[in-house]
Amino acid sequence: MMTIYKAENGVWNRIGELSPVDYDTDEEIAKGIKKLESSYLFNHHDYMVKSVDRTIHFENGKIQEF
Repeated sequence: MMTIYKAENGVWNRIGELSPVDYDTDEEIAKGIKKLESSYLFNHHDYMVKSVDRTIHFENGKIQEF
């Protein structure tokens, strides 16, 4: 599973999970976050997606992978 976190007031809050089977590309992951939140919030907040093998940061709707 991929765990989704949203940055609020300097703290990463867990907001949900996505299945890596259904969301295997970065674009699909972004769409999954938009389903959990909204397009507006996705484009105006920072999100982090953590899985076993990678961590992805979305900053104001743009991907920043580490």
